[in-house]
Amino acid sequence: MTPKQSIEWVRKFESTGGELNYRTNGVDCWPIVRNTLLSALNSDGVRVKKGFLSAGLVASIKMVFFIFFGFIRLLFLKKTDVFILGDVKFSEEIAGRVYLKDAYVLARMAISGGQRSLTAVQSPMVNKKVVGREFCISVYSLIFLVSFFSSFLYLIIPRRLSGYIDELLDKVFSSLPDNEGGLNERVVRRQIRKNVVFCILASYLFYWLLLRIKPDKVFVVCYYSMLGMSICAACRKLDISSFDVQHGVSGRNMRAYTSWLAVPEGGYTTLPRNFLAWTEVDAKAIRDWAQLTHGAHKVLVTGSLWRKYKLSEESLSGCPGEWAQFLDDINFYKKRVVITLQSSVVHELLLELVRNCDEDVCFLVRAHPSASSREEVSGLMESFSSHSSVFVCEPTKMPIQLLMSVASVHITEWSASVYDAYFEGVPSIVVSREGADYFVDFIDMGFAFYSDEIDGLKSLVRTVSKFERPVSD
Repeated sequence: MTPKQSIEWVRKFESTGGELNYRTNGVDCWPIVRNTLLSALNSDGVRVKKGFLSAGLVASIKMVFFIFFGFIRLLFLKKTDVFILGDVKFSEEIAGRVYLKDAYVLARMAISGGQRSLTAVQSPMVNKKVVGREFCISVYSLIFLVSFFSSFLYLIIPRRLSGYIDELLDKVFSSLPDNEGGLNERVVRRQIRKNVVFCILASYLFYWLLLRIKPDKVFVVCYYSMLGMSICAACRKLDISSFDVQHGVSGRNMRAYTSWLAVPEGGYTTLPRNFLAWTEVDAKAIRDWAQLTHGAHKVLVTGSLWRKYKLSEESLSGCPGEWAQFLDDINFYKKRVVITLQSSVVHELLLELVRNCDEDVCFLVRAHPSASSREEVSGLMESFSSHSSVFVCEPTKMPIQLLMSVASVHITEWSASVYDAYFEGVPSIVVSREGADYFVDFIDMGFAFYSDEIDGLKSLVRTVSKFERPVSD
């Protein structure tokens, strides 16, 4: 299913499916089921992670060490005012230093205001390159414990909970279109049961952790992860304000933020109380259903906290002098096309565009953060080695705000870099159906365009121009 199709299906299902939620131990189960299911429908199915023992004996011994001492450290945490659940995957490296983006900004804001702040990361240890690592803690030991026990406890869950899941999923699979038969029902059912048990167990551990550190506010980067929904439930039990911090794609066709039509008046415990949105478009998708909860869920447009912070700090805002020679070199071209990739594989349509564009057009190819190692960037450079107007290394390394500020147009499949382009007044062209769904509001407003064929794509590259974005964003 495309994102739009899956949202259309869930809207219909929530409107006609009767009672969908079941609350156990303070954990609302429908958001866990829905987020897991729609994730499977929007991708190639459920991804199964390998256990840490598959990493080899030496690596496994090291992991046990990190888990043991990580848990001991959690026992000695002190009172904090602001707790942030982030992750190193939501980070940016600048001049050899790693910033946890929005989590870093929130921590700085708290500390500047005289408050204590603690940021949790989900890796076994806090990377030595992380700026502000003295205010960070690894919760990998909690993840390991919950993952271990949920890997078999899902088989012996209480009868009422098991009956709820089975009955609900019978309704779900009987209502899905026939062409979704490729979805492995058995695997999805098992994963949903595991995820429900994971969230229940994790909510208890987060309840214990939050009870110790007693924060006034909890911020979550990506609430719809299993950990995110678990800590939201723990916050609700302790009456702590919880906030989701937008980190990527949102809007009316993004499964986690839209069309919660069956939401009870008091809201869901596994959703955050508050949502911090980048744009009015993102906020509207949340506001449309949050209003049904009479204040249990709220949304606030804050813009990108990380972007605003970088613009205010000269050392992080782009360092134009460092890139002056490169910027001068590409100034020769009439059109500067930024291409942001989703993986190490380049979309065939983008390769065709590079082969067929005019000589006064250059392409600034930015590797995806998960595929930006030296070897992977070298592989991309090799793919474009016969085209002198294609640049990979500099666009991948330089701050994205600076990159977008010199761009004429931005092209991607469905990357959240559409937002980075939008904030700089640069039009985006999405070349996948997923992108057309996720950014439909930007397309409707003329800030983005969709094309899946070469002639249309070439025409858009030639004709689109920069714009003034709304003041409200």
